[in-house]
Amino acid sequence: SYNNIALVYRSRKDYANALRYNQLSLQIKKELKNKQGIVNSSINIGSCYQYMGKYDSAVLYANEVIKLAFVPQDIHEGKANLATALIGLKRFDEAEKILVKLFPQLDIEEEQAACISCHQDFGNIALHRNKPGEAVDWFTKGAGYAQKFNDREFVAVFYKLIADAYVMKDDYN
Repeated sequence: SYNNIALVYRSRKDYANALRYNQLSLQIKKELKNKQGIVNSSINIGSCYQYMGKYDSAVLYANEVIKLAFVPQDIHEGKANLATALIGLKRFDEAEKILVKLFPQLDIEEEQAACISCHQDFGNIALHRNKPGEAVDWFTKGAGYAQKFNDREFVAVFYKLIADAYVMKDDYN
């Protein structure tokens, strides 16, 4: 229930309350020694920290997920979240190394969150390196992928990023 409440707060962009309820969920999962629950709650907490711009904390939780996870999908999501947090910290080269190894390993039908993160992260790295054309390619592929899974929130995010990349190119059409 706490996870569901946290998701509602996250959808409202109330990340402080989302974090609070995810932490309550994590506490219960630890008391129950529910390993999968601990991993899931840790992923959610790390995501909250990313949304809040608290990338140091996001790095800590991503590393915790990588350490605790016992299925490839969760390990992959932890690595994708780590790359995103490193980009937030402007550690682009470290993030890119993770992404280059991770992306080919993803099951695009089963690992939507990690796949979306990779597309967004590769595009953001390209923007940082002043390669807006490359960024548009990554963001366009990411928007198509998110649309395939009817993830409207990320479709909108990708379209905004595409627009930002075109602004960088001075292409306002």
